[in-house]
Order: sequence, then structure tokens, then C-alpha cells
Amino acid sequence: MSTQYVLVLVFTFFVSTFARGQELNVEVNVSTPQLTTVDPKVFDQLKSNIENLYSSTRWTDVDYSPEERIEVTMQINIKSDNDRNQFKADIQFQTNRPVYGSDYLTPVISFVDKNVNFKFDPFQPMQKSTNNYINQLSSLLSYYAYIFLAYDYETFSSQGGSKYLTIALEVANAIPNATAQGMGGWLASAKSNQGRTRHSLLENLQNSRMVEFRNAMYIYHRKGLDLMSQDPEQGRQNILTALEKISEANSQYFNSLVIQMFCNAKRKEMIEIFKGAGREERLKAHDLLTDIDASNSNDYSELSS
Repeated sequence: MSTQYVLVLVFTFFVSTFARGQELNVEVNVSTPQLTTVDPKVFDQLKSNIENLYSSTRWTDVDYSPEERIEVTMQINIKSDNDRNQFKADIQFQTNRPVYGSDYLTPVISFVDKNVNFKFDPFQPMQKSTNNYINQLSSLLSYYAYIFLAYDYETFSSQGGSKYLTIALEVANAIPNATAQGMGGWLASAKSNQGRTRHSLLENLQNSRMVEFRNAMYIYHRKGLDLMSQDPEQGRQNILTALEKISEANSQYFNSLVIQMFCNAKRKEMIEIFKGAGREERLKAHDLLTDIDASNSNDYSELSS
């Protein structure tokens, strides 16, 4: 066997393995305060390191084609820093999922993780971290990788993300208590952002009172949105069924974080879906949406006429 042929085989194996590992396509943007004590190049390195971690790591044992990758945007708003590369930031995430039979991407997650404290050393590796703690950012980014995957799987099969929620919990549990306390958002006692924390997010998704919400995620996406190109009337009916289940979950677990996140991600989409429906269906959607998203009930006024 020639040396050239061996090199081609090795290169082909490397490329195919790397491609299969890219479950997540993450675009990172970093905004910084006007007055900063840190070299601006550090923020460029932060963006590059995060994107490289997500794109070069195999997070599952499932082969993903490029069009199946989960599209993620991550906006890191640096609020404060110091010359020891300690940062406080708000980190906003949005994930999108393609809708069958269309070129439409539906938002799945819309969440802002506020007041995250972390240290970034450009020379410290970022690695997948599950049941072993490496450093603050490795844990934070690994946790969200598995949350992104869990949510995506929930939209394709009923409670399909359970495996990845379990791994996200392993990531959180592996963080030393003092480190978790310092970062904020990891512990049950965390009160930042009115309780909208990483701990609350995972607790909500694994709480038995939210089973109907998780079932609704599957119905809304797989039996609702994915059917709209073939049978829009049935697709809307199935989305109404999903909203009924979410309303039931809301009555069991009022003001839960995950239902707030669902409404934030889907509000405009749901208005578009139902504003062209018949009066009876439109009014039913209005009643359900103002129930589960009461603080934004005025946004649904066009469905009430």
C-alpha cells in the first residue's frame, strides 16, 4: 500500500469523523463595554474558542448531516471585566429547527442567562465536560450543548430529550460547590434573574408536572408545524392540541420558566399561524395563548376579533 494512499485514507477518515461530530452550528457574538481593561483580542479569542468547541466536538453517538445540525446563535454581552480575565455577562441563546416541507426555521429556545460570572484564559482548553469538572466555561458550554440537543430531540419524539437532560444534570452536578456558587445560576438557591436560572431550567424540564409540556413540544413541532405544508388545517388543530397540553401544564406548574421560554420563542409564530384561521379556531387559540402567556395578553389581541 503506497504512502500516498494511506494518507488519503487517514484524511478521509478524519474529515468524515469531524463532519459527523458537528451536531451544533453555533454562531457567537461578543459585545463589550466601551471602557474595558482587557485587550480586545481576548474577546475575539473567546468567540473563536467557543465556536471551535461546539463545531469540533462530537456530543452524541448519532451521525448528523449538515442540514440536520442545530442552528444556534449565542450573544455574549460583557457587563464588567477586570485585568485578571474575570467577566460578568448576560448570555442570550436562540436555537432554530427546520420545518418539514419548507425553508422556514422555527425558533425552539429563546433564553437569556443573566449575570454569569466566569474566568476566561485564552490558553486554557475548552473541552466537553460531563461528569468531570475541567473549568467554568467547559461546564457552562457543555451544559448548554446538552440542553440544545434535549430540546431538539423533544420536537421529534415524545420526551425524546430525556437522555440529554440526564447528561446536562451530570455536568451541573460535577461542578464544585464553591465554583457553582461563584458563577451563579447553578444552585437551587440561585435567585438571579427572578429565578430564571440554569438550575430552574433543568428542574422544570425534569419535573413530573411538566410532562404534558414536553409532550406538547413534540405535537406542536412534529404533528403541527411539520404537517402545515401538506395539511394546514390539521396542522393547526394539532397545534391547538399542543397548546391545550401546555395550558394544563401551566395549571400544574404556574409561571414556570420553560413555558415562559416557549412563549418568548413562539409568540410571533403562533399569531401568524392562527390569524388566518376561522373565527372559532382563532378565538380558541386566543383564549389558550392569553392563559399561558398572560403577561403578554395584549399581543394576541388580533386573534380576538
